[in-house]
Amino acid sequence: MFFHHKKLIVQVTGMHCSNCLDRIKKALEEVSDVVKVKGNLSKQEVIVFYDQSLDQEHIREIIDRLGYSVTGMKNID
Repeated sequence: MFFHHKKLIVQVTGMHCSNCLDRIKKALEEVSDVVKVKGNLSKQEVIVFYDQSLDQEHIREIIDRLGYSVTGMKNID
C-alpha cells in the first residue's frame, strides 16, 4: 500500500548543537504517525515526515518538555 507522506516544518529555538537535535529527533520518532525526522541546526528547524493524522499540539508538547520552544509550524503537502 502506498502512503503519501506529509511534511511538517517546525521552527525550534534553543537547539545549539547536534546533541540537541538528536534529542528532539529521537523523541519525535517515537510518535506513532511520525515516519522520519530531519533537522537543520542553522535554520533552527525540524522537519517531520508523517502519515495520516498527526496531532501537531502533541509535537509541540514533546519539544516543550525537552526544554526547547516551538516558534512556528507549517504543513507542506
